[in-house]
Amino acid sequence: MPGVKRLHQESENSGEAEYAFGHMFGFIGVLVGNIEKLFCLPLTASLQDGDKLIRKWEDEAYEPVSHVVQIVRDAFSIVAILGNSILLLDAYFFTTTLLKEQVKQELQSAGKLSIVTRAKMSTVAYTLPVAREGRGRPRKKGETIKLRNVFDSEKEKFISAKMWLYGKEEAVEYLCMDLLWGKGLYRLLRFVFVKKGDTKVILVCTNVSFTPLQILRLYGYRFKIEVTFRTLSQLLGAFKYRFWSVYMPKLVRFAKKREKDPLLEVNDKTERNRILQAFHAIERYVMVALIAHGILQLLCLKYSSMVEKSPFCWLRTSLGSIVSEATMSRFLRRDFFMQFPKQAHLAILQIIRSRMAPNDDSDLPGAA
Repeated sequence: MPGVKRLHQESENSGEAEYAFGHMFGFIGVLVGNIEKLFCLPLTASLQDGDKLIRKWEDEAYEPVSHVVQIVRDAFSIVAILGNSILLLDAYFFTTTLLKEQVKQELQSAGKLSIVTRAKMSTVAYTLPVAREGRGRPRKKGETIKLRNVFDSEKEKFISAKMWLYGKEEAVEYLCMDLLWGKGLYRLLRFVFVKKGDTKVILVCTNVSFTPLQILRLYGYRFKIEVTFRTLSQLLGAFKYRFWSVYMPKLVRFAKKREKDPLLEVNDKTERNRILQAFHAIERYVMVALIAHGILQLLCLKYSSMVEKSPFCWLRTSLGSIVSEATMSRFLRRDFFMQFPKQAHLAILQIIRSRMAPNDDSDLPGAA
């Protein structure tokens, strides 16, 4: 399959392999819902690694960029529609490349994008420089601070608080510090040091006007992304595609970085077009799954009351008036066609009738 790469997984889960072969997708979603129930509604999806040569075949002007840059660009395409937004990312994306691209895109955009992410424990930051008298170039940074040491050196300054986190009230301790970060960049960021039991986390926000508890609550919403991936994978089968091409060179599993890419040897126009067709089929299949997922989420938010009154078995324990995507999916599979006799004017019903043989109306729901 085109686009398959040997990927390194930075995960704290020991059950996941450190390296895996597969596709790397980049997704952008928007948080929708209300206080009772929130969903991460997916908006865009694209392959963002292993695609450089293939996209060059289609557009010679295409300039390859890293998936970190691509995520920021995709986010700003949403900002152009929704206005000022907040982008939630995990620790993998916290790089100077991310912040430089954010600044670059904000100069070209009418809206602003605030980023909330997590820093690694090994991160080093700097205090604000102290002005000095006399001649010489002004200092760009102050003292160096190893962030992992803050939990011990400043433990008396941590503030205790209770907040609603991951669906329940949690007791946390936090400390907020505005520090410069990034070698050569030295951008002012807001760092929030959080302790919850034995767990220690360092959160980062590019917008220093956000309060520490706001940043912590926002990062807690990132879990909705994981729920979205689970639903796409287990409920909708978004990644169970089998689009491949015999013209695609076989994957060299132990290839080194400096070795020549086998795709460079594909020069025939017909062969390239076949590989491109398989490549686009993968992206479109996943995108259709995202559309179906989004429709399910919107149906859950608007029509959950109809599901509650219907006679069917719950797949999971009901935690509120808004059902899950799995429950709504089961409801539609069971009750969707039962609505045909009540809605004979539906366009889909008319299309089905127009394609049926003259004597097959007896099998159609709603037929006399």
